Amino acid sequence: MWRTRQGRLAWSDFSPPSAQIRPESSGPHNCGVKNWRRLRESLSLNEAGATPRLVSLRDSLQIPLDILALGLSLPQRRLTASNIFRSEAARVKQQLDALSESFRARLIPNLGIESVMCEDRISSRDHGRKAAERALNAAELSGNQLGLIIDYTTFAADSPSIWSLGHDIQQCLSATDALVLGIRGSGCCGLHVALRTAQAFFASDPGLEFALLVASDRAPDGGRVCLPISVMADAASAIIVARPELRPNRIGRLRAVITQSSGRFVDVISSTSLPPAITVDSAKFEQQLMPLHFVVLSRLLTRALAAAELSQEAITALIYPNTSERDRQSFVRALDFDSSCLLGPGPVNHGHAFANDLVINAQALFASVGTRSCVHSAWLAAGSGFTWGAAIIDTV
Repeated sequence: MWRTRQGRLAWSDFSPPSAQIRPESSGPHNCGVKNWRRLRESLSLNEAGATPRLVSLRDSLQIPLDILALGLSLPQRRLTASNIFRSEAARVKQQLDALSESFRARLIPNLGIESVMCEDRISSRDHGRKAAERALNAAELSGNQLGLIIDYTTFAADSPSIWSLGHDIQQCLSATDALVLGIRGSGCCGLHVALRTAQAFFASDPGLEFALLVASDRAPDGGRVCLPISVMADAASAIIVARPELRPNRIGRLRAVITQSSGRFVDVISSTSLPPAITVDSAKFEQQLMPLHFVVLSRLLTRALAAAELSQEAITALIYPNTSERDRQSFVRALDFDSSCLLGPGPVNHGHAFANDLVINAQALFASVGTRSCVHSAWLAAGSGFTWGAAIIDTV
């Protein structure tokens, strides 16, 4: 059902009984943009027959945070997509066979991935340390100034399941006063959940000044293909956020972040530690998640824009994961943006590195800080769990 607060709509139950959506005719990957917009309009409150009810006031609490620096540690090695598909032929066949024939025919030619980042020498722990150190150095901070460390890693195939990247980095950076937390289970939306969590801690602790958000992901060898989503890659990323106006050297400001989760889809993407593996229910992903994907993102973007007191027309930059070229182009069309707004290198020579994609692509956003006027950007993502997120971030 739909539920409302202060005139804004939020997604509550992802399958309104009167809105029978056919997966084979309901996404921008399967129909024209005009038909897709009509689908979005058809899911209005009245036509869905839902009962309005209030959203928790926690959803409206938005604490602006300054972004001081980004940090990345990326593998130099690349594996060609063709070699990965050959080595994982049985896995690829199983995933493709689960998809509808029409979707299957369009999927591979439109992935837009030629090679993916793959690490075979340096551990995900060391990549995470490098990303964190680079962010801390760029922010001109020392580890003992950090009051909070949030690990938003999704999957590190070379690390024990109970190992904590956050605590390892706390020791590495001598961040002895930092509280260490882990945000897991939200996949590519992990950064949004980490930002939301950071907001809550900054709101509740007036003494908190600086926080480090960090992730280091490693896809399992022999299990990088996750269709219809992408081909998974390895990467580590970090962001330093601070209470506003503490430092003059900020590169951006978080104005709002909204997330939405649905445990109904918890088994669509799953993983095991021994042996390391990621499993995708490809049929369920196509039939149940894809018809909702852009609808949910559109609603969350509307709420995030309202919280930031901006119109969609004010957004001139988009940060979106490097899932596939098909998905990225469908995203900008479905949400009525121009393709020129989409920033970053895309998936062609990177693959999909979980939530690290957002930091990879954000480099292009912050590269021109100080040389032009403020840019309003929207960061959107969705990931296993299942969780969607939208954030509004300005450059300086």
